[in-house]
Amino acid sequence: PSKALLFSMLFSIVGSNLMALYGILMPKLSAYIILTTDIYIFFMFIPFNMLKIFTFKSLKMI
Repeated sequence: PSKALLFSMLFSIVGSNLMALYGILMPKLSAYIILTTDIYIFFMFIPFNMLKIFTFKSLKMI
């Protein structure tokens, strides 16, 4: 059990360091991922009826 605990601790330290390095090296990509996630969440919370009405209006315009 102690070996597994040590391994998990090491893994979490390495993982957090990799994430920090990734954030430093690729700020544009990480910002893009955050932005797209926010947009996705925003669209998920739009009521389905509103989305249907909007789609219907845009189809009528075409």
